[in-house]
Parts: sequence; C-alpha cells; structure tokens
Amino acid sequence: MTLVNKLYLLFDHCFNSFNQTKFLAYCLCIFLSSIASYLLILYLKRTNGASLPLFMRRWLLVNADKSDSNALQVGGIPFSLISMVAISSIFLFFRYLFQGNQAEILHYALYSWIGILVYGYLDDKYEIRPVVKLASQMFLISIFCLKASQLIYPQNSAIAFLWMLFFSTAVVNGSNLIDGLDTISFKVSSVIYLAFLVLAAPVQNLPALFISCACFFHMCGFYFFNREPAKIHLGEVGVSCLGFSYIVLGVLTYERYAHFNPSLSALSKALFPCVLPLVELTSSFLRRLLTGKAAFKGDRLHIHHILHDVKELSASTASSLIGGFYFVYVIICLMLMEYYSSEISFMVLVFLTSVTYLLVGWKTWFVGKLHINIFQLLLVKKEVRIISSDTLSDFSISINKPDAPDKRLFKTSDDT
Repeated sequence: MTLVNKLYLLFDHCFNSFNQTKFLAYCLCIFLSSIASYLLILYLKRTNGASLPLFMRRWLLVNADKSDSNALQVGGIPFSLISMVAISSIFLFFRYLFQGNQAEILHYALYSWIGILVYGYLDDKYEIRPVVKLASQMFLISIFCLKASQLIYPQNSAIAFLWMLFFSTAVVNGSNLIDGLDTISFKVSSVIYLAFLVLAAPVQNLPALFISCACFFHMCGFYFFNREPAKIHLGEVGVSCLGFSYIVLGVLTYERYAHFNPSLSALSKALFPCVLPLVELTSSFLRRLLTGKAAFKGDRLHIHHILHDVKELSASTASSLIGGFYFVYVIICLMLMEYYSSEISFMVLVFLTSVTYLLVGWKTWFVGKLHINIFQLLLVKKEVRIISSDTLSDFSISINKPDAPDKRLFKTSDDT
C-alpha cells in the first residue's frame, strides 16, 4: 500500500467517522488562532505594551538575547496554550473517536504540558542553569511517563517507565538543539508530523491525526512570523512543548500498534519520526565529549550552524536543506517499511541521518582536535603523558643533573 493510499484511507475513514465540517473548522480555527496570537504579540511589542500594566510588560515582552533581528522569545506560549486547547477540544467534540487508553493518555499529557510551559517560560526569562533545566525536564516528563507506562505496558511498567523517560528527555532536548535558525523548527516538525500521520493510517489512529494536524496548522501560522529575519522565536517553552508533542504522538502510536505488533516493532514505529532530534542530541553530546568540551555547554557547531556560518548559506536555505534531506529519508524508509520490518526501516533512517551529519560536520568538528583529545587519556606510559597544547600558555624543558643547578634548554610561550 503506497503512502498516498494510506493517507487517503485515513482521511476517508475520518470523514466517515465524524462530521467533515467540524474537522475542517477545527483545523481552520487553530490556524487563525495562531495568526491572531502572534499579531497580538507584535502589536504589544510595537506599542511597548502601553495597554498593559507594568508587571505584564515585564513578563510578556521577553527579547531573544541571541537574535540578530531583536525577535521576541515568547512564541512558544501561544503554541503551548493553543495546543492544549486543541487537545482539550477533542474531549469535548470528538471523544467518541478514542480507542483503548488513548483518552487517559492525553489526559495525563496535559498535566506535564502545563508544567513544561511554566518551566520553559522561566528559562526564557531567567536562563535556568543546565543541570536545573535537565532535572526540571525529567521531573515534568516523568509525571506523564509514569502513568503512560502503566497504561501501554502493564506487564512491566517499571522498565517501560525508564525507557520512556530516557527517550522522552532525549527527544525534548534534541528538538531544543535543532531550533537554531529561522524556520527550521517549522520545516523539521512538518516532516515529523507527516510521518506520524502516515503511521496512524493503517491502525486508524484518529487522536494522532487530530494532534498532528493541530500542531502542524499552528506551526503554519507561526511560519509567517519566523521567516528570515524572524520577528518571533519559539524559545525554550516552544521547542520543549514541540518535543513533548512528539512524545505524546509516539505513545499514541505505540499504544495502537502494540495490539498488532511485537513490542520492539511497535517501539521502532513510535520512535521512527523522532530520529532527527535523537541523532542531533547524540552527535552533539559525542562531539563535545571527543573534543574535551563540556557536554551541557552550548556552541555553534550544530550542522545548521555549520551550513549557515561556515558554508555561508542563508538561514532559510540551511533550514530547507535540513528539512528536505530528512523528508527524503523519511519517505524512503517509510517505503522500506512496506517490504521489510519496521526495525530495519528505523535503523536505515538512523544510519542515513547519522552519515549526513558526519559528512556535513566532520571537518568542522574534529580537524586538529580529535587526534589529541580522544587519545589523551590513553597514551600514557610511566611519567610520559601527551598533553594538548590548547591547554598550555607556555612551557619549558629542563634537565636536572646531580649537584648542579637546573639548566633550561628550551622555552616557548604565546609571546615568543
């Protein structure tokens, strides 16, 4: 069955299951709400919040410190709020579409979503320390994972909880690292939501359809304000909730496929759309480790920064290249899934994405650094040890003789 046929069957089933006008109105309302919310934010910025009390101005008008266009950092607040309202409206108008534990899964997802909104905003406002940020993420995500693991894998919910917490934290942080250029979050998230739609088709996963469409149409509205040069950024609150939406969709995907497939096969389908955030996080962690840098310290060595800063591509072009290659890889691997197992398709997607990262970033990441730092701890023999010259400002070589003063033979420093 082709991808187009899958999507056709999914939407055909949807339109036979509920009122088409309601679904179209649902999507249109989300898109228009997105546009209206960002227009309101820009209006408040241009008027300097004159119509707001002073304390609200300080809380709402948060500029992005790293932005070259003086963009606002609060674009994630509308995304988070409208997404929560969109999910809640499913309970009100389309509750009969839920199957199994889906309603309860979404119910507990909203609790974590609210917490992520609060912590993300505080990070945008005050720049929380990385360790505190990670601990906050894990705590808030664990609220959802704890209940979801009991629902989708009651046989061994403790193991399921640990796996869910690990992958969920990785996806959220990977999504955060990707968001480094204008429009890149829109282009990457569009591919991810499309992949979840395709996976929803064979099992008629209607809540996944609604959430994917809701988040996609909101990001479509956000795109007009995030085009280069961006006027609004998602910020920590936005990319964290964006990553969390992938987690919720992944859990819904696993829950439906677990009825028809073995656990490993269902897990590979649930993680399949999230390969890019996972590879982004893994590559960032490893290259920092191999070059002797702090694992949690930010830098501009992500592949989107390399394309933009080193290859001198515009932010829009670099974002389109990343979104484009991931779209092609996802389509290829979804087609492979038709003829081979989902596990093989997942591994091929990981391989293709990882190789692309290495081809783009290898020279910038490791030239002149890898041969020293990676083996520095290994090349030790007695009192002899290789030390990277990057860690020294000057050095000297001396020979000590019995009953004689030290004679300094060589000396070098940054000044000579």
